Amino acid sequence: MLGAEQRWAEANPQALEALLRALHRAAEWCADPANRNALATLMAGPAYLARPAEWMLPALSGALRLGGGERRVVEDFFIPLARAATFPWKSHALWFYSQMVRWGQVAHSAANAALARDTYRPDLYRAALKPLGVALPGANAKVEGALTGATPVGSAGTLDDPPR
Repeated sequence: MLGAEQRWAEANPQALEALLRALHRAAEWCADPANRNALATLMAGPAYLARPAEWMLPALSGALRLGGGERRVVEDFFIPLARAATFPWKSHALWFYSQMVRWGQVAHSAANAALARDTYRPDLYRAALKPLGVALPGANAKVEGALTGATPVGSAGTLDDPPR
């Protein structure tokens, strides 16, 4: 996810669009299994986690060590691109806000809820990615955590997992 101050975004719309396209292209690169080792090495560097690259690979591959020698492969453990992973769902903003209220980090009010909701801008995201022909949801929100399987959504194009 990318955040930008509203004044900056309004003053620099082309730069914001370029950053959103870069975010999408970075997610494409991260989603390619051929790039896992390079991504792990990048994340392991001193500017980020400063830990061994091999520590990153289980999360990137979904091959998890559960303890006692047990392993489990979770196919969709790391999804940087598929299923509209980088899309700024307004419902995500409201979920994060609800958790902040839950844990006493902010007071609940209609104004705070609206502020949280309006920080996510699917309109700007759609405009930035339109030249790339990326399939994007037609809706701005969804019921978080309610989907138990693949669900068709209205979109510009077709939403599905990219070829692996």
